Amino acid sequence: MTIAQTRTVQEEDRLDVVAKAMLGTEGGGNLEALLKANPGLAAGGLFLPAGRVLIVPAIDREPTVLPSINPWE
Repeated sequence: MTIAQTRTVQEEDRLDVVAKAMLGTEGGGNLEALLKANPGLAAGGLFLPAGRVLIVPAIDREPTVLPSINPWE
């Protein structure tokens, strides 16, 4: 795991909101990557403890390119 950056949790931050802000989306395995990089984080409940420093891993993924579809064909 490569550490891209860290983030200090603000009051009432949620993990999904942090994932979207730091990694662009909470989907695509980003939420799981944050949990893996920060052991024990899920046990704290919905809101993250203010002041905790989260490790935000570098996500090495190629963007998914969907094929173009012409609905009039």
